[in-house]
Amino acid sequence: MMQLAGKGHRLLGRKGCKIIMVSALGDAGNVMEAFKNQCDGYLSKPYNKKSLMIELKKLKLIE
Repeated sequence: MMQLAGKGHRLLGRKGCKIIMVSALGDAGNVMEAFKNQCDGYLSKPYNKKSLMIELKKLKLIE
């Protein structure tokens, strides 16, 4: 089971889990903060199928 822990709410027990943050906030500061908080990928809204597929391929979730 995944749990949130402490300030910044880092995830515990996410072995084998990939997290793609999807947000309307696409500025560099928000993107960097998401990666600091353990996301594996980031998509800014509005996103399209092509950008989703690219992100999934980068994370080796699809071929």
